[in-house]
Amino acid sequence: FIPAKMSADDARLVHLKGALTTMYSNADEQSKKNAFQFLENFQKSVEAWSIVNLILQNDDLVNYSIEIRLFAAQTLRSKIIYDLNQMSSSSSSSDNLQSLENLGNLKNFILNSILFYSSPNFNSKLIRTQLNLSLINLSLQYLNWENPIDEFITFFHNIFRTPIFLLHGLKKTFDHVDLPVGTFKFHL
Repeated sequence: FIPAKMSADDARLVHLKGALTTMYSNADEQSKKNAFQFLENFQKSVEAWSIVNLILQNDDLVNYSIEIRLFAAQTLRSKIIYDLNQMSSSSSSSDNLQSLENLGNLKNFILNSILFYSSPNFNSKLIRTQLNLSLINLSLQYLNWENPIDEFITFFHNIFRTPIFLLHGLKKTFDHVDLPVGTFKFHL
């Protein structure tokens, strides 16, 4: 049931939560197949950028489970790898995309999300790993980002003794580089 006054993003969130609940439940095979198809289509959609933003920056632990947050972080990583070109065309599709309207804002969103998921209330290594991989993949494709490694060190210097988590993420990224060749130039 979706109330009539619910926004489009709220409706998508209801469907997303329902699909994830189905995937983590003892639902029948057809229901899981339908949920999987919905989740796959969601991850490819332009609207996923704004929904990911809403989920990852929400501090409501009751309505936003670890599963939905992890799915959002994984979606962000996938979107950066495969759909980063949507960033330039997506800004007019939803008011919620204003905070993600360009790559600089996306970079800041990810940096702040890593801090958010390092805080005592939201400390989640699984989500941080996905966010770290997102940041690293963005740094490879965001050509106007000068000296991303130096910025990582500066940004995280006071929070973490050393940005080892990023170095670990770099290793994982380069072990499994699956960026689409020919779509973007990369920082190396």
